[in-house]
Amino acid sequence: MEKDTEIKKEYGYYTLKQATVISLLYFGFQYACYRVAYYISLWVNVTPISVKLPLDDMIPLVSVFIIPYIYAFFFWISGLVIISRCDRQHYSDYLAANLICCLITTVILVAFPAYMDRAAEGLLDFPENPSVFEWIRRIVCIFDGWEVGFSLLPSFHCISSTICILGVTGRKEFSKGFKVYTIVAAVLIMVSTLFVKQHYFLDTVTGIALALIVYFPCKKYHWGRMFAPLERRIDQWIAEHRQ
Repeated sequence: MEKDTEIKKEYGYYTLKQATVISLLYFGFQYACYRVAYYISLWVNVTPISVKLPLDDMIPLVSVFIIPYIYAFFFWISGLVIISRCDRQHYSDYLAANLICCLITTVILVAFPAYMDRAAEGLLDFPENPSVFEWIRRIVCIFDGWEVGFSLLPSFHCISSTICILGVTGRKEFSKGFKVYTIVAAVLIMVSTLFVKQHYFLDTVTGIALALIVYFPCKKYHWGRMFAPLERRIDQWIAEHRQ
């Protein structure tokens, strides 16, 4: 009985388990879009572009920032779970903002595939005494094109992190300490994309801008209503399994 009560405990509209499943499904979809966009751009033979600015040469490579860069994946997934503690409308609008940004970004990545030539920029030159952070950075590069980074603009790291900040702003469900943590973690993640040379400055700016442009209309006009048919099915499923 005690275990049953724990399983049914609500962290907002959904239980913790349900919110976790939704979050994992969404970010699995986001990663799939990121990969598929690259292959579609190759298939339609779109010429890759470089958005490198002189400013980018002034930003040093600081391998220790690979930690917040990787931490981002836990940050986003847990963020979507935590937002489920809020009312159903806010959660739906928050999820809608993420989804719409993801779809818009996929189109941009296909139409304007930005790239970074890591080999030409010397980002793969092995230092004499590499740190553990440098080894981790190289492993990340292996899974992301190695010599050439692709699908850079806008940055998914900056989009998702910006939405995480917006999602907790002004919400009474979260403490001041948690809001400060969210802002600090999100900023470190966005800055890390530059310091580990996974993105150029324009990638980060466009990522932040896209998140802002999409999020506020989502909240104002409640675009989360697009999930209403799915939510009714979930309501029915929850009711059936709680009898």
